[in-house]
Amino acid sequence: MSSFRAAKHVGSWMVRSWTGRACTAAIVWHQYDTHFKHARFNRNVRSIWAAVETLVDYKFLFSRQRTAEELEALHERVAKRWYDVCCKNAGLYIKLGQQIATMNHILPPPYLKYFSELHDQAPSVSYEVVEGIFRKEFNGKKPQEVFLEFDKEPIASASIAQVHRALLSDGTPVAVKIQKPEIAVQLPWDLACFHLLVFCFEKIFDLPMYWTVEPVCQAVRQEVDFHIEARNSKLARDFFEEDKRFYIPSVLWEYTSRRVLTMEWIDGIKISKLSTLRENGFDVAAVAHLMVEAFSRQIFLSGFVHADPHPGNMLVRRRPNSRETQLVILDHGSYLSESEKFRKQYCELWKAMVLLDTATVDSICKSWGIKDSNFFASLQLLKPYNPEKHSVHLNATTMEDIVKLQVEAYERVKRLLGDSQQVPRELILLGRNLNIVRSNNKGMGSSVNRINMMAHFAAEGISVDLENPLDAELYKWYLERIAHQPPAQEILRSDNLAAAAMGKSRAVFLNRSFGRIIDLNLLFFKSQLLLISVVYYTTQLWRKANEVLFGRKVGGFEDILEASVAATIEAKLGFKLNLDHGVDKCFG
Repeated sequence: MSSFRAAKHVGSWMVRSWTGRACTAAIVWHQYDTHFKHARFNRNVRSIWAAVETLVDYKFLFSRQRTAEELEALHERVAKRWYDVCCKNAGLYIKLGQQIATMNHILPPPYLKYFSELHDQAPSVSYEVVEGIFRKEFNGKKPQEVFLEFDKEPIASASIAQVHRALLSDGTPVAVKIQKPEIAVQLPWDLACFHLLVFCFEKIFDLPMYWTVEPVCQAVRQEVDFHIEARNSKLARDFFEEDKRFYIPSVLWEYTSRRVLTMEWIDGIKISKLSTLRENGFDVAAVAHLMVEAFSRQIFLSGFVHADPHPGNMLVRRRPNSRETQLVILDHGSYLSESEKFRKQYCELWKAMVLLDTATVDSICKSWGIKDSNFFASLQLLKPYNPEKHSVHLNATTMEDIVKLQVEAYERVKRLLGDSQQVPRELILLGRNLNIVRSNNKGMGSSVNRINMMAHFAAEGISVDLENPLDAELYKWYLERIAHQPPAQEILRSDNLAAAAMGKSRAVFLNRSFGRIIDLNLLFFKSQLLLISVVYYTTQLWRKANEVLFGRKVGGFEDILEASVAATIEAKLGFKLNLDHGVDKCFG
């Protein structure tokens, strides 16, 4: 009996001993990971635990028996959970949260309520840390040894980097962007966790999701390599070089590395500061026109597209020695490079959508592995697309219908994507660009007929084809006789992004300079755009009349389109969207 008690005592002691050791080890590991490894392990444990809770919510609790109110509460709970994860993890998770905030045309309202409040602002690191990074990147030199002056206090601090103002030896002001030290340590762990979570969710929910992972990860990797951002800036600058209404700050390559980016300093007004723009004599409608035109040109002409056209990334100023308005585009870390095949197909898609050419829309969508071409077209236009002109009647949708639609939503998403392997990866970041531009235009009072302008450049983009012998010969002549670029054969056959962006830009220039035989089909297309313009200006006139005559505010063109596409999505997926949240909240 005594031996049994002794054994029991020893066993109990061993359990307590090993439990104590495990707790001590966990505490030590937590402190080590937090203070020396920038919490790379703790951050991902937090994410995985949130994913497990989300799995329980959506896999086991999301059933047909739930009411619409209960489903709303479930979305609220999950959205708040992931918002907290993004806030606590910070860094790259802030970027993810911002991307979620721009998806205000497909997500339930609670996600938008939380993630629209997720700002890319973070505490700055000390000057000592900045100096340490700078010395590692520039052979032991301190900022004061490179620049005439270097402000120790940053003018802005975001999740990935902070910006300091400095002066070159000749007194020229520059902006110096310094990457925060934890980013390089956290990046591989965060991306590995992202891979794992999406893979597991795809298997558990049987939804085609994993195909989106690598394009997203590639975009993140590019954003944290400032050499790539500098290259993107140079390519964008080359594309807009001939049109002085747009400006990209120049890169100072001798003061740029993988973690430090030095660019020309620009004084200007953010496009979101509408009252300040007006006080300084700028026409907000003209600024909005420049904004939509800039990204329409990139999407349909150059194929090299800014993936984060947030209002904070654009400034307005007067052109030097001129009174002309100039749009300055900043932050070129995240870019989309369209293949020439995709660019031409996307131009054809937009043209077909405007002409209600269902055969072409269906054909392109089928080649992209997309089954529901009408719904896909609605997401591209960010307006309802129905060639049969069947209207969507929200009043006929009961609460029971909403519950049923939400429960069956994932089946509808599966039907939307027939073969995810065929879906062009360009669509991921392109969708982000389109929605932010839409939100910007809405925030500026729907000052531009966005659909009309984008369709116009889509039609123009169809005529730009470097595989066409005429375009190729004109471009070759331009390069060799005027631009003094490398041999045209090398550039035309190259996959280099700079060559592609510049090539298509020059082709458009020559197209306009030398002229073309008028395409009757193009004339018919533009007549359709005229009809869209009539609707647009009628809407804007009605809005202005209500403000002047009755003192009441009526939604603009983008508001009407937004409400219509929300109705389409509600009828399709059952999500009743609150469209007051998004990028447009930045304007005022």
